[in-house]
Amino acid sequence: MNKMKFKKKLLPSLILSILSGQIYPASAVLMRDDISTQVYRDFGENRGVFAAGSTNIPIYHTDGSLSGIINVMPDFSANADRGNMTLIDPQVTVTADHVTKITDASFGKRYLQLDSTLFSGAEKSSSYELMNEITKEAYTVTSPGDYKLVRQRSIVTDAAPAELFTDTSQLKAGLQIARVGGGYFTVATGVGKSTPAEYIPHFGQGSGPTAGGLNIVGNVTLGSNGIYTLTYKFTSDEKTALDAGARPGDSGSGVWAWDNISQSWKFMGIHTAHSGDAGYDSLTLYMRADPGWTQETLNSFNDPSVNTLKASDVIYIGNQNIYSGEGDLTLNGKTIRYHGIATYFPKSEREEEDYETNKNLIFGGAGGTLQLTAPNLDMGAGSLTFKSDYILSDGGNSSRRMNSAGYIINAGATVMSNLTGSAGDIWRKIGLGTLVIGGSGINHAGIYTGDGLTVLQRQGGHAADTMHISSGRAIVRLGAANQLDGTQVGFGTKGGVLDLYGQSLTWNDIIHMDNGATIGNSHANTLSNFTFTGSGPKTYLGNFFDGGSADKGLLHLAYAPGVAGSSWTLKGNVNTRGGMDITKGNLAVQGALTLHAGNYIDPTQYETAFFDLGDSLVKLTGSQFTVGRNAMARGNFVLDDASSMVVTSGGALSNSQQGIDEGAYLDGRVTLSGTNSVLKVTPEEGFLVRINAALSGAGQVVKSGAGILALGGNNDFTGGLLLSAGKTIAGNLNALGAATNIVTVAKNAILDLNGNSVLNTLNLASGTLVNSKAGALKLGTLSLSDNSTATFNGTTDTTTIGKYQLNGKRLTVNNIKTSFTDNSLTDGDIAFNSSNV
Repeated sequence: MNKMKFKKKLLPSLILSILSGQIYPASAVLMRDDISTQVYRDFGENRGVFAAGSTNIPIYHTDGSLSGIINVMPDFSANADRGNMTLIDPQVTVTADHVTKITDASFGKRYLQLDSTLFSGAEKSSSYELMNEITKEAYTVTSPGDYKLVRQRSIVTDAAPAELFTDTSQLKAGLQIARVGGGYFTVATGVGKSTPAEYIPHFGQGSGPTAGGLNIVGNVTLGSNGIYTLTYKFTSDEKTALDAGARPGDSGSGVWAWDNISQSWKFMGIHTAHSGDAGYDSLTLYMRADPGWTQETLNSFNDPSVNTLKASDVIYIGNQNIYSGEGDLTLNGKTIRYHGIATYFPKSEREEEDYETNKNLIFGGAGGTLQLTAPNLDMGAGSLTFKSDYILSDGGNSSRRMNSAGYIINAGATVMSNLTGSAGDIWRKIGLGTLVIGGSGINHAGIYTGDGLTVLQRQGGHAADTMHISSGRAIVRLGAANQLDGTQVGFGTKGGVLDLYGQSLTWNDIIHMDNGATIGNSHANTLSNFTFTGSGPKTYLGNFFDGGSADKGLLHLAYAPGVAGSSWTLKGNVNTRGGMDITKGNLAVQGALTLHAGNYIDPTQYETAFFDLGDSLVKLTGSQFTVGRNAMARGNFVLDDASSMVVTSGGALSNSQQGIDEGAYLDGRVTLSGTNSVLKVTPEEGFLVRINAALSGAGQVVKSGAGILALGGNNDFTGGLLLSAGKTIAGNLNALGAATNIVTVAKNAILDLNGNSVLNTLNLASGTLVNSKAGALKLGTLSLSDNSTATFNGTTDTTTIGKYQLNGKRLTVNNIKTSFTDNSLTDGDIAFNSSNV
């Protein structure tokens, strides 16, 4: 059958329920037997080639033939870790009503890497709480079908809600769908036949590994209650590039649909049931959509919007009744009822009914001030949305507290909070607008931010006890000094940006879980310093950035571990111009292995790492700097007499071209200041590493390893070049260093002058000299200066010489089989001692 092709874009949503009757609970994934299970798993977690928004992704059968092309990849980040609920509102998830009560939800556990080098304790799954949030259920609202909304006690900052599919005119046969679930994996083997693949419970009861796939809607019906029922089949004839069905283990899992109008994926609903036997051409799967009821229910969580007339207006928050949770707002003499939560008993004893009356507050109009007049305000599951600029005030009493499900600050709005929080309080923030943490004294609340800008500028104490930055959408800016003194900062799923904004930090750990963590400086005409002092082996998957010039702000980096011999491996993107100091530590830039679903690693797949400091100074003191596989480093590297650099690449290869494409690359300038400073080049067989940096100074360059080194810089180093293994290619006339350099080619090593090189002394110790291109300078481009010698010693190795000039000198060839391709000997002579010419 013809594959249906996607057009372009991402995903959004509608909502589905279930049907009743002679049907079984459903979900997880039913897979084709001619496509790898790992492909389905990577698809369900947006791993590898399936990053959200990726285009033109080829899907292959296990025999290598093409199954089809996925034109645009959906974003499944709104899918909860358990796989049986989806975030469709900042605070609301959807699932099937028959799914057992789910007391909490998380959205990043499936991406957790138990790598002890990321930060102290990272090897323990309990460390997840340092980086990611776990939201608790408040209560559920059930539709007429097997479909329910779960209102969480707080907004979610780790993931953005999926956009809803609301164009019901497109709900018809032929609609392309994408789904993801967690639980049982089953592989179809024939008509109505299948075999289990795997089921690994994790992340708590009812959860399992996640996977997903595509299909085509076959039938749509609209019930009298306004609920849409959609069905599709799992057939032996392929309908999409990655056909999938569902199996028991994850009812309530999400379904996305391709919106042909917006040309994007949107969340359509949930799987609820199936009928028939698992296998090809037998199984029918059921979904339901109830967009009208869903939107009405979401709206019911809100109180009417409160709108001011002037920016000078003050909304006074009155006393909250401890039994009902209600109280009054006063604006220009008018009272407006708010609906918080009862507070006469401990938070730990709260139950569903205590949250059911909580309402969200929305503040708009001309903006103004929201001022506490009573000791505490607790909105429970109610959030605060700001459409305009507001100030949050404690009325001059710093003991007053305001707690809610979180702040949603719309684009263009700025909220200045002068409030103070207690230990255990958490302030959550999303929305494209700006939250400014002002006030004075120590704020003991934690801050969780998942979107927009948060500015920390508190006076006389730190801005938060803990800081959580996640979802890849959030920016935290230091607006004053000492904002994070004693604060535990964690980058969650997809990370976010910590903008030092002219301030400086010293950390011994960077708590993070992926390459979304980013630290930088964007404040014009300032220099921020970030110093890392972590000891032992450490890895940073994230990024560093600055403005690129002094007038746009610079970031200076320093690595100064507390224990000698410590190492720090950078696997992300460093793009700064403020320089770096490395003191008594080993710093490496290395591409990260691509992590697939289930923490599977293909040893041939690497991400690319960048360390680009332009021409800014990278100073090494008693240290080592390594450029590894699939990594590029550029800077003005200056090594003291006790320092070294290493350029290397190795590991498994899927093909020969990969070793050329993923070899290390060094650019810029390297100064080997002392005679003991050294540049070591150690590529494994099959790898080509390139050094285009200009090499200078008194130090030595040593090439070992069976791989290839391409030297392309304009070099004038004087410490000599020792080639002990593999092949070295000279890319220009000065690639081998100063004319006074001694170049030694050991046995089993090859020097390819490539039509280049001016040498004083070349020692060919049983090695091989090759001139792959004719040139006027060499041994086949070899120029012998006054008082210089060229001596080749060996018994069986071969020297191939192209055009050569001896300048009146003698070339002595001892016991080497020598081939001359151009006999235009000028001004000199050659002495052969037991050579085979």
